Amino acid sequence: MKKIKTFLTVISSFAFIMSTSAQLEKTIHQTFEIGDATTVILNLTGEIEIQPWASNSVMTKTVVQLFDASPAILNHLVEKEKRYAIEAEVAETSISINSTVKERKPINTHQGACPERVIIQVFLPDSFVAADSTNTTFVRNPKN
Repeated sequence: MKKIKTFLTVISSFAFIMSTSAQLEKTIHQTFEIGDATTVILNLTGEIEIQPWASNSVMTKTVVQLFDASPAILNHLVEKEKRYAIEAEVAETSISINSTVKERKPINTHQGACPERVIIQVFLPDSFVAADSTNTTFVRNPKN
């Protein structure tokens, strides 16, 4: 009898854990050639981390974490809505790296809200330095 109670407790715990929604995660990489640009301007939506790297291009690594949603919802947001897409606008001496969606509205399904967390790592050429305290504008270091 004791073994049956233990077995039922384990099964009940497992069923409870499986019934709670899991976190979904997707990583998106994008690369942008900067050529001879002397200024990089970042207009990105989400948490941003700046990393220097030995390259002459900018790479973004967007990590999307979605809670209480299905994989189909995440794929729809990434592929159809382009919710996490980033694009570049090249001007004469600058390049602007922009989120295509400037404001991410809450995600709601028939089961309720789906919280999300978006972290964008920006790998900038190590020849660029911050031009302001907001870490949104970077200029080519004249020493390099």
